[in-house]
Amino acid sequence: MTAGWRRAGRWSAWVYAVGALLGGGLSAFASSGIPPVDADPAAHYASMRSVWPVLYAAFLVLLIAFLALMPLGLGLRDRLGPAGQGSELVSAAFLGAAILGLLTTLVGS
Repeated sequence: MTAGWRRAGRWSAWVYAVGALLGGGLSAFASSGIPPVDADPAAHYASMRSVWPVLYAAFLVLLIAFLALMPLGLGLRDRLGPAGQGSELVSAAFLGAAILGLLTTLVGS
């Protein structure tokens, strides 16, 4: 395993772990401040505008976390050996998880 992929894999694993926890925590914090729909739509939209910056920050942090899965898969492929079928499967699974996470975050938000 080359030192470059070892370093990239380690950093991307830390970025994913911190990003997933921070993005999930920010999203939960912002979502807990959203009241149910009131009879007065203006009051509801005013409260939505107050939590929008936190939700946007959580959205960006989660996007960065899912982007970190791509080099993590490549680092694991290098660690497991490039000739094995398992290493290619791990790399493809992490790439698929990153793409699925990005699309889910983009479409769901």
